[in-house]
Amino acid sequence: MSVQSKAERLFEFISQVYSIDLPVNRDINKYGMELWWQADVVESQQCEMKKFEEGKGNLENPDSSDTASEDVWLSVIKRSYDNPPQLPPILEEWLNLSSNPTIRPSPKPQLLKAVHFNADKTRVTAFNDYIKSWEKWKQSETDNKPPVPDVLFGWIQEIDGRPVPIERLELEEKFEDDKSRSDTFSTYLDGPWQSWSTRVLPLFKANVLYDQMFSLHQRLGVEGDRLEILWGHLFLAWNHSPGNNVYHPLILTPVNLHFDPMRRNISLTPSHTITTKLDLDCLINLDYPLKEELIKYSIIVNGGEPPDPWAHNQMLGHSATITGYLSKESADKTNLYSEEPVSRPSVKADPAIFNAPVIFVRERTRRLWVDDARKVAEAIYKGSEIPPFIRSLVADPHTSELPDPEQYTDHSGSDEDDGEHLLPLEYNDQQEEIVKKLGKRFGVLVQGPPGTGKSHTIANIISSSLARGKRVLVTTQTENALRVLRDYIPEQIRSLCVSHLGNDTESKKQLNEAVDALGKHLSKKNSLVVEKKIHQLKKDLRSIREEQARLQSQIKEWVEIDSQTINIAGYTISTLQAANECSEREAAHSWFPDRISPETEPPLNEEELHEMCRLLKEISPQDRGSCVQYLPQKDILAPEAFSKILAELRSLRALALETEQLRSEWGEELDHAEYTDLTNAKALLEDALLSLQELRYPWQRKILELIESGIKR
Repeated sequence: MSVQSKAERLFEFISQVYSIDLPVNRDINKYGMELWWQADVVESQQCEMKKFEEGKGNLENPDSSDTASEDVWLSVIKRSYDNPPQLPPILEEWLNLSSNPTIRPSPKPQLLKAVHFNADKTRVTAFNDYIKSWEKWKQSETDNKPPVPDVLFGWIQEIDGRPVPIERLELEEKFEDDKSRSDTFSTYLDGPWQSWSTRVLPLFKANVLYDQMFSLHQRLGVEGDRLEILWGHLFLAWNHSPGNNVYHPLILTPVNLHFDPMRRNISLTPSHTITTKLDLDCLINLDYPLKEELIKYSIIVNGGEPPDPWAHNQMLGHSATITGYLSKESADKTNLYSEEPVSRPSVKADPAIFNAPVIFVRERTRRLWVDDARKVAEAIYKGSEIPPFIRSLVADPHTSELPDPEQYTDHSGSDEDDGEHLLPLEYNDQQEEIVKKLGKRFGVLVQGPPGTGKSHTIANIISSSLARGKRVLVTTQTENALRVLRDYIPEQIRSLCVSHLGNDTESKKQLNEAVDALGKHLSKKNSLVVEKKIHQLKKDLRSIREEQARLQSQIKEWVEIDSQTINIAGYTISTLQAANECSEREAAHSWFPDRISPETEPPLNEEELHEMCRLLKEISPQDRGSCVQYLPQKDILAPEAFSKILAELRSLRALALETEQLRSEWGEELDHAEYTDLTNAKALLEDALLSLQELRYPWQRKILELIESGIKR
């Protein structure tokens, strides 16, 4: 069996495997994810939506700074709004106001309020009269004790047998106890609050929608490869049979979510990779009249110009045709499509189609993989070239069918760049290994969960390939993944990355940036200035590599020293212990200035050593302290700085030798030239070199030669 037949059968097998137990969801509510009915979206300046019957045009005000690009179907911007109107003083303690204009203020049933005895003059007068009666009774004690007036009930206490008023009580007061309070509340609710609620409600609705969309945006950042956003039209609501309610749109458009943090804007735009189509997946395995005809109709619709869900007449025609295939009932029972959008249509016994556009989120269906596998199998059958990574899966390893990796080895640029991989972003050993393997193989499979650096690695690979003059095509399952990947590309070459998703505004903008960048690059091509800059950069790179190698060698020496042991008078200690000993007892030993390693031969013989010990007894501690006084460090260059200066000196000396002959022709004038004169001459020379690059025609060069010969004469 040929490789072509094996590959074709492989993808036919894949399509069949993915078709096994393929889930069918007939109800959008069972996706269990975000869902918005278009009819429920309150439009305002902060929330704009594409209008019906406007074809492929803009939003209502495309030139406004608060609207998105021309392809936007929904644009929502978050804005703050003012608080509810201030309460009248009589209501301040009784109402809790919410910034949510959909929550009407309601009074508290009752409050415990602090009441002072002297706050009521009637109560004070009644107490004065009562205390006179009580004193009169107390003097005679013959008559009955005077009763406490009702107005003083609960306000009197006896102290030392004498009635005394209670200065303050916590009393329960009901809202309706004060009629003026109830009247004021009704006036406030129907007047200022209702006006405020009507005015800010669209802003509030837009902010709620923005917050919901923002949460979705965060989810897509983690689960974007698993989820998709769809905008559905031609909503079918049909109680087909027990357990088989069809509650799903038939016209589906995949949309992309864009987030602009500067403008606080979130927008939905139609996908340019997967267009609008008539989707009958919700009717799979259901019986209905003219089933074969409806399937053929969907093939015709999806094979031509994509349906326009914003054209009422077109949608009305599709609705009439589809309901005619689904039911034998009259159109007035099934074709319920109206010009005014509705939300949450009720399920009907007969298949009914409504104008109920809905935005919903669901997991990506495996049916896409089935369709893609079938398309690949069909392309292979028609003779399309089989890529090496697919050929390697089906080829017999013991025959010549297996692709030869040597054919895909990248030999370009490796010698010139001294093996440099030209990776502008930080990378680890694993990521570098991927780049190395790509240079010797036709492909590398990299797997990993979100956040493990796959996009970072791909951006490095793209940058490396572009630096070597290669062209790179990147494909992803979602358009958003391409946009995220483009943000990883360094700004200096990002303009070379162009989206091929379609003719949307962003793609056109990227294409213009690429044209400008290529134009600037070509204007400098073969320029001596650029060549010199490249030459200097290569020199700097070699110098950095030498310094890197020196530091690595030094680190290696330190590691080896750290692992050694030292034997002193029969004692074995590690270098770390010896270093700690010297550090902790520095005060006792710091008078001895030399740094001696264990392998160093003693500079003194035995007689000289005895002489030194004898002299140490005669040297005072003050003199010993003077031994540690070194020369000031600021006057002595560090070895690293000195090495760098020498490297720069060698580089300048080599450059001077290259221009020795030219300088000799200029004579002594160059020695007396000022720095500013040299700088200006350099700028004029660079401009002249750039101008010479623009001489493209022979007659221009001929004129230049004549001018030059005239100057010599």
